[in-house]
Amino acid sequence: MCLTRAATETEKRNEFSVQTDIEGRRKAFKVLTPGGELPFQGMEDKLPKSRWINEKKYRYDSNIKSLPFSGVEGAKRYVTGFHIFVSELDAIRYSKSFSQNLTVKKVYFRKVVARGYQDKYRVIVCKEIALVA
Repeated sequence: MCLTRAATETEKRNEFSVQTDIEGRRKAFKVLTPGGELPFQGMEDKLPKSRWINEKKYRYDSNIKSLPFSGVEGAKRYVTGFHIFVSELDAIRYSKSFSQNLTVKKVYFRKVVARGYQDKYRVIVCKEIALVA
């Protein structure tokens, strides 16, 4: 998964607000396999529920620290991390664009490193997530 483009400062303020729970944790949505694995990493580790996990453990190549927008070398880059969707509807629509059977789960997130668009969908890139039980 690669961001197509970065969000502008105006877009960040107007289109990237997310819900928070009573404890102030920010919520978004992650596309996973029905078994709870990351679908695009080729990994079979099920993500644990209700505890914070760092993306470094789940990165498919630990040597990659940043990625180019649109996957085009020479383009502006952003720091690697979990790609999560601002809205559940965006996550569902994105997941339906693959032949693979995918599901959408609510996550808490922290340590945001980028905001942008993956195709037309609003995506936040962050270092840590926790699957909501």
